[in-house]
Amino acid sequence: MKNKIILVSHGDLAKGMKNSVNMIIGNTDNCVDFCLQPGESNIELANKVEDYIKKSGKNVYIIVADLLGGSVSNAVSRLNEINDVFLINGMNSGLVISLLLESEKLNEQKIQNIVEESKKGIGLARLSDDNISNESDII
Repeated sequence: MKNKIILVSHGDLAKGMKNSVNMIIGNTDNCVDFCLQPGESNIELANKVEDYIKKSGKNVYIIVADLLGGSVSNAVSRLNEINDVFLINGMNSGLVISLLLESEKLNEQKIQNIVEESKKGIGLARLSDDNISNESDII
């Protein structure tokens, strides 16, 4: 049983996230993306994700959606009823990388720990006069 990460988003965010993560940690065979394009139905996207899960066999599936309460997240939320399928909202690189690097079978508690840890990577970065020694440090 493997951990499979499914990225879902409005537009190409999920595809871009997968590409960025692949640049950072290398090719990840256990990650797929599904992107809702203008004019497409969020229900059709959810059906594609469900078909992928059914065809891929017995694994742990972590669906990572771009936006809590968005149409994509709302459509795939029904898949939470399937055993070993979890939904996380608020896609970011740190979260996706942490999920992909986890070698042990993920469960709800482990996923919650990863979510909490990834929140620590979000914050406002400010340059202060004390941190800049010369103009080349800004670039």
